[in-house]
Amino acid sequence: SYDSVCGELKTSQSSSILPVHDPHVTIQKDGRNISTGGGWVEIVNAEPGDIVEWRIQISNDGDITAHNVEFWDLLPSNMTLSSGPGLPGSGSQADPWVHGDLNVGDTATYYILTTVTGCTDSLTTNTACVWYGCSDNPTTPAVDPCRMPQVCNNARLRTTSQFNISQTLGTITTCEGDITVTIYNRGPTAYNVVVTDFIPTGFVYDSMIDSTPPGIVPSPDPPVDPTQPVWNIGNMDEGETVILHFKIITDGVNCNVVIPDTNTVHVDFDNFCGDHYTRTNSANVSPLMAVLNVTKTPEQQNHPPGETATWTITVTNTGNYQAENVEVVDVLSDNLINIVANNGSDGTVPVVGGNTVTWNLAAPIPIGGTWTATLSADITEALGTDTVTVSGYCGTGCEYSTATDTSWVHAVEGLYKSPDLQTATIGEEVTFDIFSSYWGTSNYENVLIIDTLPAGLEYVSSTYSDSIGLSPTPTVVGQTVTWSLGDFTGPNTAHITLTARVQNIPANFNGVVLTNWAWTTGTENGVPFDLSDSGDVQIIEPNLTIDKEGSISAGLPGDTVHYTITVQNTGTSPAYDVEIEDVIPAGLILDPASITSTPHADSTTVVGNTIKWEYDIIPNVGSTTVIMEYDAMIPPEGGTFTNTSTVIDYSSLPGDNPYERHYGPVSDQWTVEAPGTDILKLTLNTEINVPSPGGIVYFELTITNTGAMALDPVKLIDIIPDGLTYISGSSWVDSPLFPGANYEPESILDNLDGTQTLTWSNIWLLQPLPDMEPGDTVTVTFQATVDPDRVGTFINKAIVIGTSVIGDVTDEDDSPVGVKGPAIKIVKSVDPSVTYEDGIVEFTMVVTNTGEVPLDPVEVVDILPIGLTYADEADPVPDSVTINPDDTTTIIWNNIGHLDMGESTKLEFKAIFNGEETRSVNVVTAKGTPPNGYPVYDDDDASVTAIVPPHIWKVLSYNGLYRCELCDMDDLFRKAREMNIEFSEDIDRCCEPYDLIEALKNEIEKRGLKNDLRYKQALELIEYAKQCCDDAFETYSEGNYIGSYRWSIKRCKTLREAIELMIEILS
Repeated sequence: SYDSVCGELKTSQSSSILPVHDPHVTIQKDGRNISTGGGWVEIVNAEPGDIVEWRIQISNDGDITAHNVEFWDLLPSNMTLSSGPGLPGSGSQADPWVHGDLNVGDTATYYILTTVTGCTDSLTTNTACVWYGCSDNPTTPAVDPCRMPQVCNNARLRTTSQFNISQTLGTITTCEGDITVTIYNRGPTAYNVVVTDFIPTGFVYDSMIDSTPPGIVPSPDPPVDPTQPVWNIGNMDEGETVILHFKIITDGVNCNVVIPDTNTVHVDFDNFCGDHYTRTNSANVSPLMAVLNVTKTPEQQNHPPGETATWTITVTNTGNYQAENVEVVDVLSDNLINIVANNGSDGTVPVVGGNTVTWNLAAPIPIGGTWTATLSADITEALGTDTVTVSGYCGTGCEYSTATDTSWVHAVEGLYKSPDLQTATIGEEVTFDIFSSYWGTSNYENVLIIDTLPAGLEYVSSTYSDSIGLSPTPTVVGQTVTWSLGDFTGPNTAHITLTARVQNIPANFNGVVLTNWAWTTGTENGVPFDLSDSGDVQIIEPNLTIDKEGSISAGLPGDTVHYTITVQNTGTSPAYDVEIEDVIPAGLILDPASITSTPHADSTTVVGNTIKWEYDIIPNVGSTTVIMEYDAMIPPEGGTFTNTSTVIDYSSLPGDNPYERHYGPVSDQWTVEAPGTDILKLTLNTEINVPSPGGIVYFELTITNTGAMALDPVKLIDIIPDGLTYISGSSWVDSPLFPGANYEPESILDNLDGTQTLTWSNIWLLQPLPDMEPGDTVTVTFQATVDPDRVGTFINKAIVIGTSVIGDVTDEDDSPVGVKGPAIKIVKSVDPSVTYEDGIVEFTMVVTNTGEVPLDPVEVVDILPIGLTYADEADPVPDSVTINPDDTTTIIWNNIGHLDMGESTKLEFKAIFNGEETRSVNVVTAKGTPPNGYPVYDDDDASVTAIVPPHIWKVLSYNGLYRCELCDMDDLFRKAREMNIEFSEDIDRCCEPYDLIEALKNEIEKRGLKNDLRYKQALELIEYAKQCCDDAFETYSEGNYIGSYRWSIKRCKTLREAIELMIEILS
């Protein structure tokens, strides 16, 4: 580090890499016996007194000189050092020999002479070690950090013999074998060597085969104990081998049994020091043995006296060694004569002596091999016996295997069962015949005839007969039927007829063969016999298949599908009581007249949508097929129609048989797909918002693809009836796939009959998917207003047309719209109607809902003329009482309450006749609002007249006839002129403005409004006004001036109401 001229501390450095070089020192030690002249080896064989030279080789194969190399040698305890390598040091680890530096690639070799001083049983080890490094540190050389760790190598000393003992086993059977024992000395000389062999159980020593060196024999020979021969070998030098090859034979007792054991060899010897040792070796011995078996067939045969019986003798070797020295001896009973014996299968010629035949086999029978021979003899009387014996012998004569078999010739002719094969179906009965003959004059004892029915057959009944009159009763236990004939003397022939039934169990099915065995057992002159025969039942069954086909797999609504159902019996037996059913799927329209069957069904029924055909039998041969046909039409809504035909049930036997088997169901289907659509039109108005003239009708159309095919486009046509008018902008299309949007019809056509035709070219146009798939639904809603003065039921019709890949489908629906007419009636009266000035009168008003719908609210407005003053007393209390500028008073009830159809309510109030008028007319107006439509009105009046003298009434009534002030129609004249109605104001008697009335009538008819119900009502009022005028003149002429005055008032009121209606129509 240093400071710069500017006073800054600076640092610089330089680095170098110093490579490390290490020596690599190794040590190798071996030795040799100088006394015996041996070579250099890792293990030195020597005896006490021998001189052994050890060689130590130290090498440096590293990459640098090893400094201060030192080594030492640790001698075993039975050896002393004679001379060292001649280097400084004593050769111990504490005082090692110092070699000094050892250059790269150099090897230093040193020799050490030692003398063997004693014997040991096992090897002793001589270890030499080396190290190198810094100068010696006499304090702690073993842990000196300047020295590399020591490296050591071993050599060993052997002073006692070491043997390799092995055995080679030849082929050893239970008769004989050979063993080879090999002994090799790997150590120094062994003294007084003795070999003893412990022979396996069942064997003894026989003789020497050979030896190394030659001429070695047991001592003594033969051995005193043949199971433990002994050989005195003497001394065995290092590297010497002794081989003993000898034969063993059976002990004469155990040649017929295999006894696994061991052959054990003991080698006894002494070493140079006189120590005695024993070395052993064992080998497992599992002797081989031929195993002979013999059979004589047939074991039993049946011949009446005089016939010839023939046998086959079969000898097999099932052992694991060839069978040698085999003898076959066959002994026949005395009643078997004319014996003829044939050569054996190996060519061995038999020797016949009396009733004995002998074959001495010239060749061994190999493992798994077979030897056969045949012979025959004639039977002279009942029950012949033939016994054969096979024996195998060792060379010593010991019998290593033997076997015997016996066969008999019975006079029982046999048991026969018929038929051999028959067929039957489930639940059907089958019959078996059993015959058994017992010939000759033999004594038969405990004779049984047994029939064992197989699983699947059940016993029904049986009959028995024989030639000697026995009548055994059958015993049935499970599937076994037994007839006990007991003891008798032949001859006798029995015949049994057995009936069984094929059971309805899962294991019994078409093609299964049930085998029924029958036996006869017993003894003939004390010798058992057992004869059998069988009969088979093959199960046959019906098997119905069904195939259903339609004339089309896709069609339009209205198309006809022709169905063909084919049922065929492919089984092996007839099918009985067959029931075939076809379920027409919901929607398809069956044509009952089209139902046929070939051949004609025994029964055909139709219940609901199910057709059922019944056949008593469908054969399995000949006419095995039945065909059923019918037609059905595809409905307007289309869809997927999967039609299933089913063979519901059939049986294996005719009629109601409890043992028969029932089959089915087995089905087949045919599917027809058809496009289709469905439209459901609803009027959403309820009683709450039932429409009236001027009201709104809410329509909802739900269109569903009810078919099985996509539709595109889907056209909608709606015909709005006369009396309703579509509200523009009210059409809304909605579906589960789309949140909905306004979709106006592309076409709105006003028809001459007053209807409107709305057309949407494709109501699926706004949906996210291109086609209307099966099951998709779309809803269209729109509104229409009820035309004025139109009531009644109006039918709204909707038509949908969907286009599929195979054609158009359509559906229509209509929805009735009930339009109800609202109406209100108010009737007003006063009491008293004639009073003095300042007299109090009470007005009563009854408001009635005379229409077809509720009214709410219902407003009542009463106008008191200037001659009447409100007395501030009313029930119910009005919502407002207002004195007008013209001194009239307006009394208002905003809502007198909800009025149901036919319901009325009453209002009452009092007024003061103030004398301002001689006659005060009080007019009241009622206004009712229906739930959905224009309001309706009605009015009435009541007048209060001052009490006046008769001459005053005469003047008033006259004025009523000829002066118009009473009617006061100036306001109506003004309204007519504002409407540009041209008329004259000339007044006829009774102030009838006929010129105005005629002008209004002409204008109404000119505009084509004469069908308006209000016009008809106005004409009726005009006629009534004329009547009122006539009545006013008549009562005036009669001097009834008050009555005449009242008729004039009615006339004015009626005319005014008629003119108001006509002006309203034209407005």
